[in-house]
Amino acid sequence: MYQYIESGLPYIYLVSGYRLEEGPFGETLAIEDVDALHRAIARWVVEHLDRLRGREVRFLRLEMDRTQAELAAELAVTEQTVSLWERAPDKLIPKTSDRLLRLIAEAWLDDHQSLAGAFSRLRQASGHPTVEQQPFQRVASSWQTAA
Repeated sequence: MYQYIESGLPYIYLVSGYRLEEGPFGETLAIEDVDALHRAIARWVVEHLDRLRGREVRFLRLEMDRTQAELAAELAVTEQTVSLWERAPDKLIPKTSDRLLRLIAEAWLDDHQSLAGAFSRLRQASGHPTVEQQPFQRVASSWQTAA
């Protein structure tokens, strides 16, 4: 199992779908379909964590290809606020911003489909107050959480 610290989320572990290779500058990580892995992680973060922290804000923002200014405008906060959240990776963000960021991320994950489905999924989401490890594995041609 590999702790995927490169994601910026210290609790993400890879069970399969990766290999460590020796390169000219040392060991390198090769991941099968890293974009699909990151989308699976984003969906898990949005639908399973009890509250979002600065580290999740940064992960989601980068995955959605938003600047801090763009995300700030969508969340109706200042760019400095987003920057402060990201520089405090363990600090919880305000509940209102948390909820709105989840809706924005759900819409992005579903290619901007109706927000009604996003509301429904978030209502059914099971919140985990703290997470020490969340493993992901490659099964067939997709990424999913590992039991």
